[in-house]
Amino acid sequence: MTVIGRLVVDPAERAEWLGHAGPLVEATRREPGIVDYAVGADTVDDGTIIFFERYKYPAALDEHRAADHFTRFVQQVSHIKVVDGPILSAYLEGDPADTGASAIGD
Repeated sequence: MTVIGRLVVDPAERAEWLGHAGPLVEATRREPGIVDYAVGADTVDDGTIIFFERYKYPAALDEHRAADHFTRFVQQVSHIKVVDGPILSAYLEGDPADTGASAIGD
């Protein structure tokens, strides 16, 4: 399963948000259900953050969200103002004719 997402925060606080994301990404990449996990800044929009997540199986997303490093990250950034989003889309891999696109909640 692949998750692609976008979140917009106050541009003045994006660097802080991304600073907290570094340890999250490092720990997440060690999770057994993770294929790839990346978070980065949009190169055009000052407050936009982009997510790219690939999981070995759909339940790995729930496992990730229950992990201590994820819940700690959420607490660390909870004071940062979210201007828009998050907007997340999940794609289930399988039949190439079926995009499997579906929106997921936060």
